[in-house]
Amino acid sequence: FDRALQASYPSGSVFTPLVVLAGLRYGIVDAARTFECGPTLMIDGREFDNWSKDDHGWFNARAAIIRSCNTYFYQSAMAMGDAPILHMAREFGYGASPVLPLKATAGSLPARAPSNHDLANLSIGQGVTETSPLQVAMAMATIANGACRPRPRLVMQTQSQAGQTAHVTMPGREALIPVGESDLETVRHAMFGVVNHANGTGKAARLHKVPVFGKTGTAQWMLRG
Repeated sequence: FDRALQASYPSGSVFTPLVVLAGLRYGIVDAARTFECGPTLMIDGREFDNWSKDDHGWFNARAAIIRSCNTYFYQSAMAMGDAPILHMAREFGYGASPVLPLKATAGSLPARAPSNHDLANLSIGQGVTETSPLQVAMAMATIANGACRPRPRLVMQTQSQAGQTAHVTMPGREALIPVGESDLETVRHAMFGVVNHANGTGKAARLHKVPVFGKTGTAQWMLRG
């Protein structure tokens, strides 16, 4: 059982860069817009938590990614609705099996978020949204690539025992992405801050000689009967 290809898990906050890109792409939540955030947010009679009980104040998109501020993403999702988020997730390969000569899961991406509770869960990669490790890796590679969603390669090349190359699998693309370079740079800048900012949630991954970009994520797992 190949967990990288065949297993699906809640993606958690590694999903949130796509929420930011959705808001930017559709002009609903721009990079400078701020929401007042705290340790919890009441949504239709239910309290939704932030991962940190110490984060308070006004957060924009960059600060929210750096601190993985759940309460920002809940409010951003309420402002734009489910359609832009789900469309962006599909463009980045969620909900569809990667093209490989092996069985690979499509994960789970809902057709819509029927309630504000579902929408809040969607905004942080929780609820019914599930992805394989490969799908997440492809989404991150797409942000880095900037032009397209790359097609994964199982084998780069084959060669004889004498070292002669017999076949080379050239890099390919699965789809172009409808995201402008300035929007991508906003998200990349924030993902650089996740690792390199003093308050970044991924600062343990910082390297002195290599610029590292990243996004932390945790998720709650629910067994379904």
